[in-house]
Amino acid sequence: MEFTEFQTLISKDDMFFEHIKRNVNSKRIRFSRGEFLIPHDGEVYFLNTGIFTRTSDCNVKFICEQKILIGSLYIKQKITINSLTSSYIYVFNQEELFNFLEKEGLLANFFFEILVEENNERKFLNELLSPSPKKRIQQFLLHSLKEESTNLYSLPLFLNIQMIAACCFCSRQLVSNYIVKLENQGIIDTSTKPWKILDLNGLKEEIDRTSSSKS
Repeated sequence: MEFTEFQTLISKDDMFFEHIKRNVNSKRIRFSRGEFLIPHDGEVYFLNTGIFTRTSDCNVKFICEQKILIGSLYIKQKITINSLTSSYIYVFNQEELFNFLEKEGLLANFFFEILVEENNERKFLNELLSPSPKKRIQQFLLHSLKEESTNLYSLPLFLNIQMIAACCFCSRQLVSNYIVKLENQGIIDTSTKPWKILDLNGLKEEIDRTSSSKS
């Protein structure tokens, strides 16, 4: 299952969630308006219906249906999670859930979904607000890669043109054209999965040229 298929299951219907519910033990908890969720280490929360607010310092974010919260990511932070409406949350044991997802071949996809959600609040996504679509694509590639060996870097297995376009707020055609350009320059190889970054310095030079030209 590719990431985009996985994302569709989460965001557009409840097939993925129902699949988990049928196979992993959970507790269904009702929250009244104004009630607080107190995350616990070792638990994963699926917001089934309703809306919560997540408050950290002066920052307030809405958490809507089909969102995933991992308790261990919240307990060490000064974050308040408050039910804005009557809501239902399913609580799963983290180890049991992760074991099931790993057996189903979905654990990497699950973690990438969490990573994308968390990165929405991290500094590097500020760079993706660049007015230049090309620079947004460059920064996305740069922050997504991981080192496999000396001078060889790979991108996430489930990365594809559609996902890059969605994350960088630009058209698939624009992404496709730019990836082809990087391939012709010997910077990236998309002939196998996962895609490889063959010339990291070349990618960084592309970023520098884009920044200097303000394109």
